[in-house]
Amino acid sequence: MPPTYHAPPRSALDYAASPDSLDPQHSASPWATLQRVLGAALGCLLAFPALKLVWPWPREASLEGDLLPDLTGAAIAALATLPIFAALYALRRAPRPPWILLLVGAGACGLVAANLKPPTDTLEFERWKLLSSACFALALGGSALEASGRLWLARSAALVAWAALLPAFFDAEHQFSGVLGNTGSISEAALVGAGAGLGLALWDRGLWRLVGGGAAFAFALYAGLAPVFAGAVALALTLVAALASARGSRALLGVAALLLAIGFGAGRLMPRAPSAPSSAGAPIAGERNTGGFEVRQLIWARVPALLAAGGLSGVGPGQFAAQFPTVRDPREIELSSLGRRLPGQETEVQHAHNDYLQAFSDLGPLGGALFLALAALAAWRALQALRGEEPALAALGLGVLAVLIGGLARNPLTANPASATLAFAALGALLGRRHIDPPRPSLSAFAPLACAALALAFQMSQAMDIGVHGRALREYFERGRDPLRLAFVLDTRPDSVVALGVHARELEQAAGDTPSEAVAQAWEALLARRPHSFEAHMQLGLARARLGDLHAARQHWERALELDPGHPGALRNLARLEGRDGDLERARALLQRAGLDERRALGDWAVGALADLDIERGWRLLAELDPRWSALDADKAHLLARSERGALGDEAANALEGSAHTLWAREHAARGDGAAALRSYRQARRCLARTDAQGQPHWSRALTFEYAAALALAGEADAARSELGALRPTPRELTALPTWAGQALLDARLLLR
Repeated sequence: MPPTYHAPPRSALDYAASPDSLDPQHSASPWATLQRVLGAALGCLLAFPALKLVWPWPREASLEGDLLPDLTGAAIAALATLPIFAALYALRRAPRPPWILLLVGAGACGLVAANLKPPTDTLEFERWKLLSSACFALALGGSALEASGRLWLARSAALVAWAALLPAFFDAEHQFSGVLGNTGSISEAALVGAGAGLGLALWDRGLWRLVGGGAAFAFALYAGLAPVFAGAVALALTLVAALASARGSRALLGVAALLLAIGFGAGRLMPRAPSAPSSAGAPIAGERNTGGFEVRQLIWARVPALLAAGGLSGVGPGQFAAQFPTVRDPREIELSSLGRRLPGQETEVQHAHNDYLQAFSDLGPLGGALFLALAALAAWRALQALRGEEPALAALGLGVLAVLIGGLARNPLTANPASATLAFAALGALLGRRHIDPPRPSLSAFAPLACAALALAFQMSQAMDIGVHGRALREYFERGRDPLRLAFVLDTRPDSVVALGVHARELEQAAGDTPSEAVAQAWEALLARRPHSFEAHMQLGLARARLGDLHAARQHWERALELDPGHPGALRNLARLEGRDGDLERARALLQRAGLDERRALGDWAVGALADLDIERGWRLLAELDPRWSALDADKAHLLARSERGALGDEAANALEGSAHTLWAREHAARGDGAAALRSYRQARRCLARTDAQGQPHWSRALTFEYAAALALAGEADAARSELGALRPTPRELTALPTWAGQALLDARLLLR
């Protein structure tokens, strides 16, 4: 038997110098302690991007009031993701899980699709790149977490849910839309935290059980109050999955289900205040709840047609809103616009309202299949985690299950940065790692992490531009709609569809009825980004019609009708164009489609044609109303206006009388009698005057030009110049001018100014 030796007691210095205490793997070493602290901090840092997006203070640095929260949020999320790299490098963790290849492959399919089909909406493409890069980095970071880091990620997710929901509860003035400006977006941002919080309430300890359980209950209350049925159903189905899978917690889960049902019911019973008016002229932020599940069904039913048109590459990342109008269901348009009663801009479908259909649309069949495989793997591992022994992993499994189910009816994984960033961090933690990092990983082991860091670093300039753009656009509407501020908004991102639309509408409002090439060019700039924009085609058609390019106007309105066959405005515009300057039979058919009174429309067109001095067309339209009013000349028209005033109506009778005076004035002017022509034109102006909203009289451009020409012919050049003011004739108006009128204006130097 070997002798026993008894070592003397050692001092603190002896312990400090012992080899075990210097071993990085030893649990008592300073390095191991630092590793634990940094690991917990990494779990918190992974939730930081989502927390930053829903945090309301200070308002200048938050998304509150932002018109493009998904876009600006993607830029902020990319910037807020950067701190995780410092923690990962300090921890010497080089995550390279095999499942990340599914995410890499899906992203590569998107980049290939964008290369094959260059995106028209480049800003949305950059939003996709920023959000995808941030989610890729967060998924890598999540896979590097150890048990303590996973626990703190679950706890941080619950805090994110509280941060999203609390400001929304106090935002009754805006229908509880919260910082993100939309109840659906708020529910998406809180969904992961609600699921994880439920797990904390069941399996964590101390105060965190109350924090987690409160987050889940607050979510249920909010889902009933807002209401957000998609979020409520997602959390309910998550509970069902947990009841079917979890071991030893079914009784607690049953109690939790009862409490959440009570919270949802209480939310439904709470009174709702009327919403505050939005900023005048501001685009609608987010997506309105204008149809619910039925609208989603109609959208989903049309996505396969979009996929077929997109081919193997899909429509391209971020291009769904630009391409979906070609396959949009007219019934969905009616529901989304509340039967054409929704105020503001024309409704658009920004997303597929389903993450998985969205992935197939953006990335093509292969990319969509890879994304679906990743989601299926995450769901399987979440169910496994519920049967496992680690409470934090089970809590994260509930959060991931909730957001995966929510993706069936909304876009929390592909559109909303607040939910997507947290969801991918939790997904990475759930799928985990299959290897242990060596104490000193080689440089090659950091390759995936370096790629993620570079992907974000190369986009920092775009992220800053997008962030400034979002702030500038918000301030433009909140601080008086200053034209200089709008110019700055366009300088920050000239490819912004929203900014281009605002700019075009502002130019249109300033121009009024005056033909403006600048207005047409502004709408063309928007159409270059969104080739199938209904609003752009409608307004560009109007701008071209005012400029006299009726062929282009007809093309744009016909295209608008292809996109929305039942739109009453498009039908009216095209019918009027055909009635005034085209096929009258087609005009009648369009009136019938629009359900408009044919006689009234013909009468209105006749009055408009006569006011614009298109006399032959006006007389022909009147003859369509009554054959007795055909074969007119100036004398017959004047007599008919006096004798048939009751049948014609005052407006039509005045227009008919004005046409007679116009013809007589032209005859006087053609003989060189300027004074007589001027007297007749004054009579015509009396008959053809229109009044604006302020009750002031005004006349058509055609009558203004001819009256100014009569003034010039009568020797009143200064009065003619004053009459014209800043008016400039379009080529079509020059062609329509009588020869004597063009010559008189030219002699008075009123044409070439």
